[in-house]
Amino acid sequence: MAFKRWGLLFDGPWPNTDILEPRTGIWVIWCCIDEKHWSVTAAGETRNVRKAVLERIPPLKPCHYPGGSIHFSAAYPPRTSQKARREIVERIIATVHWPCGGNAACACADDPARNAERACAD
Repeated sequence: MAFKRWGLLFDGPWPNTDILEPRTGIWVIWCCIDEKHWSVTAAGETRNVRKAVLERIPPLKPCHYPGGSIHFSAAYPPRTSQKARREIVERIIATVHWPCGGNAACACADDPARNAERACAD
């Protein structure tokens, strides 16, 4: 499964990390509520998407909202510099309606577990 968003083709979103590859790219963590509503809970860029996301998973809790679950997606734009990837992540942050009050900083805070809870509580 793939989707196009923010000018990129993303793999996913999937309810597990099996699709994530150990290569340079952009990752997005989603909260899916009732298979209808999708909220971005975190996004970033890295040289190793799989490793970066797996390091964030232990503190993530399943969505507390009934029917909610965490999903993962990634894009691997070829020949893209770190600066360009960071600009893409900034664009994602700027265009997403963050469910924790409209503040992009809450989605990039050091506590992803809190972010997932906020995303699924609304």
